Amino acid sequence: MTNSRVKADQDGADKPVANGESAGQSGGSADHLSGLTLHSLVIEHMDQGVLVADDKTRVIVWNRRACELLGVSADFLATRPTHVEVLGEMIRTGALVTAEINPVSTLIAAWLTLPESERRPLIYERNGPTGLRIEVRTSPLPEGGYVRTFTDITQRQAAEQALAEKTRLLDTTLETIAQGIILVDPSLRIVLCNRRYRELLDLPDYMLDPFPPRAPDIIAFQIGRGDFDSLPAAVTHRPFWDRIEGFVFAPGTTERPLRNGRTLGVETFALADGGWVRTFTDITEGKRAQDALLVSEKMASLGQLVAGIAHEINTPIGTGVTAASLLAEKTQSLTQAVEAGALRRSQLDGYLHIARESSRFILSNLTRAAELIQSFKQVAVDQATDESRLFTVRDYLEEILVSLQPRLKRTPHTMTLECPGDLTMYGPPGALFRVITNLVINSLMHGLEEGATALPGHMVLRVRHEKDTDCVVFHYHDTGRGIPEKNLKRVFDPFFTTRRGEGGTGLGLHIVYNLVTQTLGGTLAVHSPPGQGATFLIKVPRLPAGLPEE
Repeated sequence: MTNSRVKADQDGADKPVANGESAGQSGGSADHLSGLTLHSLVIEHMDQGVLVADDKTRVIVWNRRACELLGVSADFLATRPTHVEVLGEMIRTGALVTAEINPVSTLIAAWLTLPESERRPLIYERNGPTGLRIEVRTSPLPEGGYVRTFTDITQRQAAEQALAEKTRLLDTTLETIAQGIILVDPSLRIVLCNRRYRELLDLPDYMLDPFPPRAPDIIAFQIGRGDFDSLPAAVTHRPFWDRIEGFVFAPGTTERPLRNGRTLGVETFALADGGWVRTFTDITEGKRAQDALLVSEKMASLGQLVAGIAHEINTPIGTGVTAASLLAEKTQSLTQAVEAGALRRSQLDGYLHIARESSRFILSNLTRAAELIQSFKQVAVDQATDESRLFTVRDYLEEILVSLQPRLKRTPHTMTLECPGDLTMYGPPGALFRVITNLVINSLMHGLEEGATALPGHMVLRVRHEKDTDCVVFHYHDTGRGIPEKNLKRVFDPFFTTRRGEGGTGLGLHIVYNLVTQTLGGTLAVHSPPGQGATFLIKVPRLPAGLPEE
């Protein structure tokens, strides 16, 4: 130890001295002396500074580290200074950042009188280029005096300050971003939430006080004031209310309509420890734009349907008009012959033959026109309302192909439908109409060649019933140029198109994806091996759960 001074006795032998007293005065044995030396070695090599003072606050024991941290010499401490004299020496050497001894001395004396539970560590700064921050802890000794330890906390405090700064920046970021965020621990307590979360969910202050609140309590509060009235009945019925205490989250993305008319996009991420993070984004304007886009897309599909039906109706109506005109002409000739008294038997027989054939043509073509009009009315209603109903898949797909005929007739390409005639499904037919229409248009615009010199291509739609899952599977394939591998992962992204300046909007397949996955509740996959065209595989439930067949 630094305080191990050596004195020579009368016979010239050197003896170790501890705590300023000679070994002879302590009356210790050789074993005691050995133990004292061991403790001295341990204290001397500690990373903490150690200083022991007697009941007069005189320094009687110290180690090397105490000298370094206090900025005083071992020779000075060997003079057994009081703590006031130590403070004076530290001020003289510039180690203590103060010019007055008395305030510091008074502070230490008052601090020593505090109960141990209230005695917090003192911190002082070393002056000069080192800039050390020293933590001082003091423990009173039973016989009076004290043991004081000195710990260099410079790096620790720097790390704590850096962490505090990062925490401050994180808190500032969380409080200023446009998304609401909550962090929920495994016990379902919301341990973190930002200002935007409170704003978007319109939570009163008492719901978050005391903090942290429980997530089930927040959910119960929202249900109680009607926030979830627009959600499906399966979510808002009484059993869900009863299960609030066992509320379990579902990872993924959902939409949550609010009672004020706005819509939140809610995304949940699972954490490794069993908790979860949930973000809330106001998507009201985006939803409105998307709804407007869907309305526009519906009207475009309806316009295409009108054009197709008008084209198809022209043929039977034209044939009927021709037959009616011929019949009217022959009837006029017959009337004139009767009025002139010149009607011949052969003339009457010829008229009757023409009348029979014209009537047959007129009736059959008007019947065909009536069927087309009825089909148009049903499809138009499906397009406008998206209401679900039970329908025969093949019959409806044939009506879709009728509406596509004007577009197909301008190309050398053909389309084939393979579907069982007795397959029925329940759902919104208008959504299926837009899915198939967009797939065909996508093939014509991007997959198959256009123009008078284009090679004939082929599109085929195969439909089957997957009995194991009770799903209807639509397998659509074209023989076109296919989709490059680098674009396969992006074809369903909104506004992604390879023909930006040639009429492509990048919305066709995005609309298909939304209709299949959201409106029809199914799945959609795309495959395009090099040189083998493009294939879209759609699988949708045939009947909703619990719906009996009619």
